Amino acid sequence: MQNKLPFEVDRLSDDSLTDQVAGHLRRAIVGGQYPIGATLPTLAEMASCLGVSLNVVRHAIDRLSKEGLLAVRRRVGCVVKPNGAKLSLGRIVVVSPNIESYYSNMLCGRG
Repeated sequence: MQNKLPFEVDRLSDDSLTDQVAGHLRRAIVGGQYPIGATLPTLAEMASCLGVSLNVVRHAIDRLSKEGLLAVRRRVGCVVKPNGAKLSLGRIVVVSPNIESYYSNMLCGRG
C-alpha cells in the first residue's frame, strides 16, 4: 500500500511509536499539510501505511483530540479542528542580561 501520510516512523528511535505518530501528525497539522476541516485517513489506513498496530494510531489520535487538534466523529473520521492551526510548536525568548527591562527582570527573578 502506498504511504498516504507525509511521514514514517523510525523503529530505531528512542521515542515510542505512539509518541512518534502523535508528534508527526501534530507537526503536519500545525504545518498546514492537513488544513482546517481536512479528514485524516482512517485509523486502519494509517496503521497499515505506517506498519504499526491499530492501538498505536488510536492512542496517538486520542492524544491529539485531547489537545484540541482533532475532532473524532463517528462515520466521518478524524477532522482537523479550527483551533489546531493557531497552535505553534514553540517559542524562543531571547533576553539580553545587560538590558534592564520588565521582561529581563521577570525572567531573572528581580521583579
